[in-house]
Amino acid sequence: MGLAGLVASQIWQLRNKLKQQVYGAKLTLRLVTIFSLIAIVPGMLVYAVSVQFLGKSIESWFDVRVEKALEGGLNLGRSALENGLEELGKRPSSSR
Repeated sequence: MGLAGLVASQIWQLRNKLKQQVYGAKLTLRLVTIFSLIAIVPGMLVYAVSVQFLGKSIESWFDVRVEKALEGGLNLGRSALENGLEELGKRPSSSR
C-alpha cells in the first residue's frame, strides 16, 4: 500500500511538472514509460505462464486423486455388498 502511494505521488508530481512545462519533464515521462514497459510486460508474461502451468498441473493432480478415491470407494462398497451376501447365504433358513 505504501509503495502504491509513493508511485502515485511521484506520478502526480510528474504531471504537475508537465503542466508547468518544467525543463526535463518530457524526458522524465519518456524514461518512466520505458521503464514501466520494461518491468510490466515481462512480469505479466511470467505471471500468465505461471498461472497457466499451475492451473493445469493442479487440475490434473486433482483429477487423478479424485478418480483413485472414487475407484477405492466403489471397490469398498462392492466388497461390503459381497460380504453381506455371503453372510446371508451362510445363515440357516430358520433364523430368517
